Amino acid sequence: MINIRNPIDRFISHMYYFDKINPQQCSYKVLKDKAEQYGMVFINCLTHIRYQDQILDIETRFNLAREELDRYNFIFKSEDLKNCVDRFNDINPFGLVLKEVCENQSNSSQLKISKQTINNIRKLLEPEILLLSDFYHDSIDRYSY
Repeated sequence: MINIRNPIDRFISHMYYFDKINPQQCSYKVLKDKAEQYGMVFINCLTHIRYQDQILDIETRFNLAREELDRYNFIFKSEDLKNCVDRFNDINPFGLVLKEVCENQSNSSQLKISKQTINNIRKLLEPEILLLSDFYHDSIDRYSY
């Protein structure tokens, strides 16, 4: 079981929550620095434990992350967490019951961000977007300009 989140939404939320800044107010250099800091959070999460002692290029890490993601039977989307948990509880074969759902309460989704800034973020997060595109094709497309 793993929980995923739209990479663009996650990146914007991280900048807003951890750094208290709106990506719209940042130069490309700052966006790039932040993308290096937490732009590949999900790829890093999927590959860290098994491959932490190896220095791997992004293409190799992406391929390994794809293999790791394919091993999960239950993939929850943060944006629909309550419904995912309810569906899991209805069908889960393990006798587990998930009760508490804590959804992201960030106000970052209400930030006004220009097309150019979104396009810069898309470019910087390309591996994460590609990895999760099967799950987020519609919601990532809403950022297409």
